[in-house]
Amino acid sequence: MKVMLITGATGTVGGHLVERFHERYRVLAQGRDAQSLAELLARHPGIETVCGDLHSPQLAEAVHASRVVIHAAAQRYADIAEKHCALTLDTNVQGTQRVADLATKAEVERFVFVSAVEAASPSSVYAMSKYLAECLVLESSEQGYDTQFHICRLGRISVRGRRPHEGDAHPDSTRFVYTVEEAGDLIEFALGYASNGDVLVPKMRGARMGDLAEMGGRGRGTGNPTHETVPVTGEIGTGDETDLCFILNRHARHALAVSHLDSSHSSRSVESMGCRAAA
Repeated sequence: MKVMLITGATGTVGGHLVERFHERYRVLAQGRDAQSLAELLARHPGIETVCGDLHSPQLAEAVHASRVVIHAAAQRYADIAEKHCALTLDTNVQGTQRVADLATKAEVERFVFVSAVEAASPSSVYAMSKYLAECLVLESSEQGYDTQFHICRLGRISVRGRRPHEGDAHPDSTRFVYTVEEAGDLIEFALGYASNGDVLVPKMRGARMGDLAEMGGRGRGTGNPTHETVPVTGEIGTGDETDLCFILNRHARHALAVSHLDSSHSSRSVESMGCRAAA
């Protein structure tokens, strides 16, 4: 059975990935909080936990033992990033660089970096940290290593019964949202089908922040999902397209960078996600 390391395993996405993969891989689950790791282990007794941050010796040992690395660990809150720039850059940029470097030295087969859609047009400390981390991962993909590097840009994860974490966001502002199950689908698709250096952009739905807040309130204690959204359409320049995502290959990334394309100038429509790629 192959060994898979999941960093940030106690987070929303990381925890879902542990649940999704623990029966098919020998899962090493990394996190900084011992209590949260203990709770994760109680739910999935077959996994192994790695307690420590992204700079710890324990993480280096876990990467060395792994064939697949999914790097989901991050400081992901924009308001915290604005107040604690050094912490955010240390975790999101330097931490990603270290895990990627360890993966190449260990000749890991596949390295999936869990990024964010904000990295496409960074306008905040958090978004810039994700953009810089992507640049480092893409740089690694072009160095001729045996490791295959992939990037999955996720939208805001919508969790049942939880209001969106947006501080004082205006209710008429728009956010692209994504369920954790859809995030898992995209990452699993990357593991099976992506090529080295591909950036996978999921087909997402858009919603007003006011609508998301209302649905978050209605979902608590009702059992109703909170990821119902208001469908919108946009456009994106892309290299390839599947039912699940757009794939920005090296050529498409270069075209976007040179032409400064945005949603009003590119060539493909993004439709509401209605079907998924075959597993």
